Amino acid sequence: MKLGLLVATDRNLKHLRGIVLSALARGHEVEVFVMAEGVRLLCDEGFREIIARPGLTASYCSFNAMMHGIDEGCIPAEAEPASQINNLMMARSSDRVITL
Repeated sequence: MKLGLLVATDRNLKHLRGIVLSALARGHEVEVFVMAEGVRLLCDEGFREIIARPGLTASYCSFNAMMHGIDEGCIPAEAEPASQINNLMMARSSDRVITL
């Protein structure tokens, strides 16, 4: 099973971590797409630790990151710059999608 996680706010890092760890422990593939205010998490050490896990892929809306003034130098290499088309592709390829 593939779980898609749409992260549109920076307020739920603790919940994101719990969902990701639980899904990966059960052998599920996890894909994370970060957009809107969620891009503020890109430079957070806790977020970095989450997306570095095997079995997880991550991308973010590069336009939203630019609009929020996110320093590209702090964004982890595991997070691929993308566009909203990646959000659509994640939703389409996932068995379930959770929005945070």
